[in-house]
Amino acid sequence: MEQEQFVLSYLQPALEGYCSRFPQVRIFTLMGNNDWLESHKVMAKLEKQGLIQNLDGRRLDLDERYQLIGYGNVNPTPFRIKDAERLDYPDDTIPTAMRGCYCSQGRKVVAVDPQKHYWSHPSMAEELEGLPQPVGDRKLIVSSMHHPGTRVWI
Repeated sequence: MEQEQFVLSYLQPALEGYCSRFPQVRIFTLMGNNDWLESHKVMAKLEKQGLIQNLDGRRLDLDERYQLIGYGNVNPTPFRIKDAERLDYPDDTIPTAMRGCYCSQGRKVVAVDPQKHYWSHPSMAEELEGLPQPVGDRKLIVSSMHHPGTRVWI
């Protein structure tokens, strides 16, 4: 798989070199809608090695004043890979003008029924409601989102 190859052959060595030179720097990541689910596993290995911290669906302390909260899914796009796509709201109409609906399954991409795909996942509004909330007396929050949707207001 090209994405896994890129991470292992380029990104991992680059991160190892950078982190060895700047050990005090933390690198936060947020996967995008063009990243296959299989790529999340490879990135999780980098996180276990301490090279990155994945923000998706998590609240992480940046320092004593700031917290980061991340969300990586997007609303429907014209692109074919739909792994990280969600409807804005549960009752939204499934888009019909798309060039195909494909999801990754392991190391391959397969065509899937758009209705089954979108209705098998919570909407963006539902997922955003489930994100971790800020804790403590911190007033400064940085929310990192790949795409906030077209009609969802936070």
